[in-house]
Amino acid sequence: MSLFQKSSKMPEISCCDLKMERFCSYSASSHNQTAISISSTIPFKSKIAGLLKLPLIKMFVTGPIVILLTGGCMSAETSQKPIWRKGAIHTHTLWSDGRALPEVAVKSYKDLKYDFLCLSEHNLFPEGEWWMPVASEEGKWPPNLSRTAFRHAEKMLPGKIISRERGFRTFVRLRTFKELQEMFEEKGKFVLIPGGEYTLSFLTPAGELYNAHFNVFNAVMSYQAISGKTPEECMMLNYAQYLKAAKKAPEKSFYMVNHPQYRYWDIDPVLLVRNPQMTHFEICNGAVPPSAVKVCSMEKYWDFVLAHRIVNGHKIIYATASDDAHFYINSIGKPAGLNCGWVMVNTPELTPDKISEAMNRGDFYPSCGVELENIIYNRAEKKLTVQVKPEKNVNYTISFIVTKKDFDRKIVSRKYEHKNKQFNREFTVIPENIGVTALTVKGTTGTYTLKEDDLYVRAVIRSDKKITFGKAGGYPEYQTAWTQPLVK
Repeated sequence: MSLFQKSSKMPEISCCDLKMERFCSYSASSHNQTAISISSTIPFKSKIAGLLKLPLIKMFVTGPIVILLTGGCMSAETSQKPIWRKGAIHTHTLWSDGRALPEVAVKSYKDLKYDFLCLSEHNLFPEGEWWMPVASEEGKWPPNLSRTAFRHAEKMLPGKIISRERGFRTFVRLRTFKELQEMFEEKGKFVLIPGGEYTLSFLTPAGELYNAHFNVFNAVMSYQAISGKTPEECMMLNYAQYLKAAKKAPEKSFYMVNHPQYRYWDIDPVLLVRNPQMTHFEICNGAVPPSAVKVCSMEKYWDFVLAHRIVNGHKIIYATASDDAHFYINSIGKPAGLNCGWVMVNTPELTPDKISEAMNRGDFYPSCGVELENIIYNRAEKKLTVQVKPEKNVNYTISFIVTKKDFDRKIVSRKYEHKNKQFNREFTVIPENIGVTALTVKGTTGTYTLKEDDLYVRAVIRSDKKITFGKAGGYPEYQTAWTQPLVK
C-alpha cells in the first residue's frame, strides 16, 4: 500500500466541541459535536483505538503569561524575562548502543552545564542488574565496553564504577536510572528525565525496508517496540504503547518523531499531517548521516506539516534538536557526540513535569549553537519578536518564514528509485510556496508582524559561525536556532 492511500482498517480519533487539544485531532467543521467520533481513514488495529482517548487541556497559565493550545506558544509581551533551561532529550549509553557507561554520560552533560538530561535507550528502560565484560576493543555494533572506555570512566569517576573480577575478566555493572538520579541530581540545578526510544526496522509488503524511531519523554518505556506493515502503523502502534505509560498525566510527557529523514526519508510529512497526535519532531539530529536521497530540507518538511495542520484545524507540531549522543570521549562538537544540538526550555521550576508542560505548550526553542535572550509572541498585535544573546565577534541573521493562506494544497508524490530496491521511496513533493522568507534582519533583534494572508510565522536565527562537526545530515551548515511558530 502506498503511503498516500488511506485504508478502512484504522480508525481516526477526533475530539470535537473544543477548539484546543493536546494529542487528539480536531475538526474545524465539527464544533457542535459533543462525543468522540470515529471515522475509518487510516490503517490501524482497532483494539488500541480506545487508548487514544485523552483528557483535553484548554490552556496553561504560567505567571502573567496565558498560553493557548490553538497554535503554538502565544504569550503577551511582558517585562518578565524567560528562565531558559538547557537540556538534552535524546541520548544513549551502554544500556543500548552508546559507547559509555551511563554514569559517564550523565557526568559529561552535567559538566557541560546542562540543566536536564533524558536517557533514551533503545527499546528498554535502565533498570535491573546488568553486568558487562570489559573487552579489549569496542567491536562491531552494538558496542562492547572497551578497555579504553572503562579506564576513562575510572578516571572521571574514581571509586564510583562498580566492577568485579571473575577469572581473567573484569565485569562492570551498569548503573540504573534510579541510581543515576541519586548520584547526580541536584534540586534546582540538574535533573534526569525518564524516557526511551522505540526503534524499528521492518519490511513493507512491497519489500521496502524502513526504519522508524520514536522518543518517549518523561515516561518509563519498559517494553519492546511493536512493528507494523507501514511506517504509519508502526508510529501509531507504538504511540498507543506510550499512552499506557503516560495515561495518568499525558500533558506531562510527550512522544517525538526522531530524525524523519533517516535512512531514506522513512517518515513522510503526510504521516504527520494525518496524525496530529504527533506533537514533536527533530528538525536537528547529530547522529544522522546525509541521506542518499535528496528530497527536501528539514525546514521545508516542517513548513509542509505546519501549513496543512493549520488549514485542517489541527494542533501544530513543535521542532526539537538533539545530539542523539552515542560517543562521550573527546566527542564535544562531533557527530553523535556532545553539545551539538539541544533545547532551551522556559521554566522557573526544574522538574520533569514542568519541563514537559513547557515543551507541550511550545515554550522552548531548539538550537545547534545560537542562544536567544527572549522570544516574544504578541498575539494581540500579531507580532513575533526575537532577541539574540550575542557571542563576541559573531554576526547574526534573523529570517522570518511564513506560508500564505493560498499555498498549493494539492498533495503530490514522487517516486525515488534506489539501486537497492529495498530503499525505493514514494515521497511528498513540497511546493515552493510553502515556507518562504518574508523578512530578513541583520543583527540581534528582529520583529515580524503577521500579514492578513499569513497562516503563521516562525523565525530562523543563523550565525556566521560554521558548525564544527562536519557534514552530519541532521544539521545545518552554520550554527542556528529556531523559534516555534506564531499562528494567526
